[in-house]
Amino acid sequence: MVKKCSVCKITKPVSEFYPSIKSFDGLLYRCKSCNLIASSISYSKKKEYYNARKAQTYNIWRKRNPDKWNAIKRRYYQSHKHILCKKLQEKARKIKQAKEYMAGLSKKEIRIRNKRRQPYLNAYYMERYHADPEFRKNQISAILRWQKKTRAERKKMGLCSTCGKKLKDKDYVKCLACRIKKRKK
Repeated sequence: MVKKCSVCKITKPVSEFYPSIKSFDGLLYRCKSCNLIASSISYSKKKEYYNARKAQTYNIWRKRNPDKWNAIKRRYYQSHKHILCKKLQEKARKIKQAKEYMAGLSKKEIRIRNKRRQPYLNAYYMERYHADPEFRKNQISAILRWQKKTRAERKKMGLCSTCGKKLKDKDYVKCLACRIKKRKK
């Protein structure tokens, strides 16, 4: 027996169609290949919803079954112990490097570093900072230049006194975001 797919309009054998209770002949209106394409498109549209739903049910199960969850975690740790230990050792090594690096800085450099958040702990940035003295010098001089500018100079330039963004309204010393942050405190 054969049936015509209503999507691709090709006549195919009945074995190429999924069963369906709703249809009069007991088969789905589209063939297996068209059904696969349609379901993958549908899934891709609703992927975020499915993932959120899955995470929600997973979290509920974890809260309801803490003993089973702890057993699963223990089994995972036992089977992946060597990988987890390597990751922890790597993390400890990076922290040790950062501490050794901080010990080598002058008080002025530490003060500058603490005043302005800079990605020193980012591995690439840290290596470049150590390897290239010119890069290090430029970074420190840029920070010092910024700190030397007075509020009046920043206002003349039309910059926010805290973050340095360009001000839209020249009447204010701080940008809208900085003023809102201050109000919230």
